Amino acid sequence: MGSYMPRFGLMHYLACFTLFDGDPQRINTILDGFQAVTPAQIQAAAQKYLVPRNRAIVVRKPVAKGATR
Repeated sequence: MGSYMPRFGLMHYLACFTLFDGDPQRINTILDGFQAVTPAQIQAAAQKYLVPRNRAIVVRKPVAKGATR
C-alpha cells in the first residue's frame, strides 16, 4: 500500500500534531501506524473490550408531541 492520506481530517491531524506534539511532519508517517494493525489485533481488541460487562443500555421513551417536561 502507498501512503495515501484521505483529505477528510487532514487539516485536523496536522493541527493536532503541530499543537500537541510539536511535530507537523508526523502527518507524513501517521498512516503507517494505522496500516500496521493486523486483523488478529483487531479481533483480540474486540474480544477484550466488546463484552457484555462493558455494555451500556439506554432506554428512551418518546415524549408526546406538545407535552412539556
